Amino acid sequence: MEPSGLPDEVTRTRTAWRPSLGGLVGRATGWTLVVVGIVLMPLPGPGTLIVVAGLRILVPYHRWAAASYDRVRDRAVAAARAGVATRPRVLASLAGVVWITVLSGMYVVDVSIPQTSLLGLTVGPSLPFHGTATAVGLVVSSLASAAATLYSIARLRPRPAVRTA
Repeated sequence: MEPSGLPDEVTRTRTAWRPSLGGLVGRATGWTLVVVGIVLMPLPGPGTLIVVAGLRILVPYHRWAAASYDRVRDRAVAAARAGVATRPRVLASLAGVVWITVLSGMYVVDVSIPQTSLLGLTVGPSLPFHGTATAVGLVVSSLASAAATLYSIARLRPRPAVRTA
């Protein structure tokens, strides 16, 4: 018997269709992050990280989210570990962070570029997709990339074996 005096089965049936306010907020937040992350994937912004955050929030509510999150997390950890396995890979990762930071600065300043055409696509005199939203997305991407790279170096980089004499 439940504290309400009803049998367990009745209480579960009555409340199964009526999720709590916290559950509704959690589901709405998780789904919002997943959708926004998917939209940001081809655009400048940390789309993948946002999708992963949304999946993590949805884990308590959906079994498929738990399975997807586990797969994504395992692949992300394996990729991060491989990305910092050697010094050249660490340097390439840090160069990528610097490049995104420089690019975000170019979008913040909104530099003028020469007009060029390549394969029928004309670019210039301003940066493609220029504007505040792109600049903010690149700044956030740069910060997320720096944090992920430093975390990977600190936690996932293999340590050299200690030599004993």
